[in-house]
Amino acid sequence: MSVSICGGIVAERKHGLPASETDVTLTGEDWGGRDISGQSHTRVKFVDLDLTEATNTGAIFTECTFRRARFNCSAHTDAAFVNCTFAACSFFDARFTDCKFVGSMFDRCSFDMTRIVGGNWSFVGLRGADLHSASMSGVRLREADLTGVRCQAASLRDVDMSGAALHGADFTDCNYGYANTRTAPGHATLLTGAYTSGHGIMANEWWDPQKKAMVAAVDDDEMKLVGIAGNAPGASPHYLLADTLGDELKLATQGKSRVFGIAFKDRAAVIPAGFAGNGAYWIDRPTGTWITSTYYRSELPRWAQDFNDSKRADKYLNREWQNSSGNVLRTTKPTDGKPGNFYELVGSTPFANDYEFEFARELITNEKLGNGPATDLLIISLSANDILGHKVGPDSLEMQAMALATDRQLAGFFEFLGHQIGLANVWIALSADHGIAPLPKVAAALHLPAANAPGDKMRAQVNSALSVRFSRPAEYLKGLDYPVAWLNSDAFGALKMKEEAAERAVGEAMKQAGLRAYYTRSQLERGDAPNTELGLKYLNSYSPLGGWYVLGVPEPFTVGFVGGTDHATPYTYDTHVPLAFYGLPFQPGTYRTHAEPVDLAVTLASLLGINAPTHAVGRVLTEILAPPRRTGNSPSAAPDRNLPSVEGQDFKPTAPESIAPDPDPVIAGGSR
Repeated sequence: MSVSICGGIVAERKHGLPASETDVTLTGEDWGGRDISGQSHTRVKFVDLDLTEATNTGAIFTECTFRRARFNCSAHTDAAFVNCTFAACSFFDARFTDCKFVGSMFDRCSFDMTRIVGGNWSFVGLRGADLHSASMSGVRLREADLTGVRCQAASLRDVDMSGAALHGADFTDCNYGYANTRTAPGHATLLTGAYTSGHGIMANEWWDPQKKAMVAAVDDDEMKLVGIAGNAPGASPHYLLADTLGDELKLATQGKSRVFGIAFKDRAAVIPAGFAGNGAYWIDRPTGTWITSTYYRSELPRWAQDFNDSKRADKYLNREWQNSSGNVLRTTKPTDGKPGNFYELVGSTPFANDYEFEFARELITNEKLGNGPATDLLIISLSANDILGHKVGPDSLEMQAMALATDRQLAGFFEFLGHQIGLANVWIALSADHGIAPLPKVAAALHLPAANAPGDKMRAQVNSALSVRFSRPAEYLKGLDYPVAWLNSDAFGALKMKEEAAERAVGEAMKQAGLRAYYTRSQLERGDAPNTELGLKYLNSYSPLGGWYVLGVPEPFTVGFVGGTDHATPYTYDTHVPLAFYGLPFQPGTYRTHAEPVDLAVTLASLLGINAPTHAVGRVLTEILAPPRRTGNSPSAAPDRNLPSVEGQDFKPTAPESIAPDPDPVIAGGSR
């Protein structure tokens, strides 16, 4: 139960509880133009009360109910409306200065041009309220129910919304529409609104026939790392073939918006920040030091250098991760006599996410995100969930404990955003870059045909089979990241074999080694795939990067190494991810309509009033942006039964409408 002591009056009313019982009913009272200062009313029901142009200083209303009351053009100062209920009331051009509305509920009220300055509106229920033309400044809205509130054009300044309820729009059927469910492609998809066929990032690393080496998705030899000693190659998004949400935001605001990416992994920070990002930060794996690349700047900003100099990473070492029962799940203590690797020790515990959020708080504070002239974008990738998932699988007690810890960490971070920026000015989108398969031994115990198929073993099998077939021993595969094979074009060139024939030969050898089917780069380039859901997933996985390659179709529940689990298949356990939106523009509820991660960037772009990224193929999720289908004073309005219902709401979404962008929110996005 929420309890707040305000001016000696205790409010103990929960959101959604019925109105307090009243002792007296007054109907049709005309207080228009009157001065009601100093009056005191308790448990009174006012029906059709007219307060038009009334003035009020210090009046107190306790546990009163107002039905169809008109507060139009009235002015109230230092007044109290505590634990009151307002139903179908009009507050047109009403002014409230330093007033107390603690615990009060509003149902179907209108707030056109309402002005609220100062005061305490904690624990109020404003569910579904339309505040688009209202203004609030210096108001306390702690733990208020703001579910479904619309205030896209409202003026909200210095509003304390700590603990306010902003229930999310949750899509339970969100699946990637491609087969190459790896980290780098996933992050590219989320922020470009395109699949690999549009953004080009097909894997975490691939064979570069010009360099004759495997290259990582953000490797850039023209850049250098910043933040640690040495001349190690840096990183940039130069392999991206499409721009991102952040790039379009920068274009639309003439560079006034600021865009940042944070992650444990370089690819998870660099790719989401796009080409025009102000910065991307990730950790040096051995030490936990936060680093960046000369692509963004020649040296760390002073605040980031100070963060590193304070040795904050050290406090996450030599710790025990315990569950709620006090059982030790993991330790971050280095093995005796061996130097500790921060990534390996901390990365698979919730302490890694704590460390990321700690750095994110510093970035938001010192870069003053959310306080500039335009919308800012921050993308945070919580890598620990993925690192642990590979080791123990999604069904383990450790992953359950990680999920609970992540929930608490997100709550703490959102509370920080509420204090620092105000949740009225923040939109939040949550998703993931991929799913994960169950541990093969877990699936096999349920009699599912699960297995481990180490990629290095398959690579050796394919090379051996082709050497026998062509009577010429050679290294025909330069790499095999199960289930994708990278061909050695030189070896096939020595056989006078062209790309398409070489890829088919490799594909057939991969089938003999245990894969169900395959798609070659050549056939995907010309769009040659069955007109099926699976065929479309592989067409969406095509990239012109990577030289010659074959995308294998694995057997379900088969992963490419021993000792854990993986993701890289077109099956639902790898494609199914969360997708949720939180903030005032989003209508809450559980949505079971189909959605895809490509919809995230497109929906936010539409809401911001900017262009979608260049190669985006997602749809605008209009069902979460539409207002409730009901009219304030028309309870008899019948719902349209042809529209899909949404769980958690007592209305159906209406047809799409144009929504003006919020002037300066920060968007915080999370993905694994």
